[in-house]
Amino acid sequence: MTKTLLARNIVTRADWESVTHIRTFYHSHLPRTLEETIEGAQLYPASSNVRRVLYACDGKDVAHFVSLDAYWMQAKGRRELQGHALTPEDYAAAFDLEATIAAESGADKLSTWCSTDKPKELDHILRRGFVETQRNPESALFTDEFDPTQWASAIDHVHGRFEIVSYAQYAEREPQSWKHDLWRTEMDIMADVPLPEPFKEASFEDFSKELDFPFNDQTMLFLALDSGRPVGLSQILPNHANPELARTGLTGVLRDYRRDGIATALKVSAITKCKERGIKSIWTDNEEANPMFQINVKLGFRTQFEWVCLERSLAGD
Repeated sequence: MTKTLLARNIVTRADWESVTHIRTFYHSHLPRTLEETIEGAQLYPASSNVRRVLYACDGKDVAHFVSLDAYWMQAKGRRELQGHALTPEDYAAAFDLEATIAAESGADKLSTWCSTDKPKELDHILRRGFVETQRNPESALFTDEFDPTQWASAIDHVHGRFEIVSYAQYAEREPQSWKHDLWRTEMDIMADVPLPEPFKEASFEDFSKELDFPFNDQTMLFLALDSGRPVGLSQILPNHANPELARTGLTGVLRDYRRDGIATALKVSAITKCKERGIKSIWTDNEEANPMFQINVKLGFRTQFEWVCLERSLAGD
């Protein structure tokens, strides 16, 4: 029997508390604080046409869904759906309502990501005519099992020609240009990251807003420099709800500098810093054919589950 859900916009602090609770329940390996949830919601560009709602059943908030235009890809008419719920039944009922709204909005394609540790939710999406287009293993590294001395020669090889510094250190050196330098470096790296559709560059203004996100720790974001120029980066995002957890952001190297051990050296430096700070586990995801996935496996990351990208054409709906 399909549940009857009531939707409402997210307005009050109590609403955001419900969002935080539902999201953390759904993805318990990466909890969020209330303030991080509120601040993070402000990072979407104005052009993304965000719809953000809570769904309640019998007076209890049971699901949170966000739909938005896929502004990070060159795909007009592509609508992305992101959802969290307390039960598979709540997820299914809210998902169907949001999919209908997306189809009525004029979108050409609807996409969503669902993890393989949510088999009922994944099965529901597939039964709604969605097809798999990409798969990203979600992996974790447990720092008590990581021995940085095993990677000493790889680090020395890179340190002989490149310098590894934090974003904070680079900002001190280049106070006028550091944000622009990082924007250009990240956009050039992202152009080669596997996505369901070609990558679309973020504007410098939107990138700067994300860089200034108050929950970013610039001492945990790392750069490789060649004669002072950024050529690679690796990002660690400490978890503010649980200081023993962290997630990686982007790790990558400019095209002309690849296959020379820079990404490995950056990752080892970042993991070592996590270990020093008492972080017990680091989580990440990579597209299964991405060379970065194999680097992570060599470093000790182990797959916990997989993220599946699913898409459905809305043409004719």
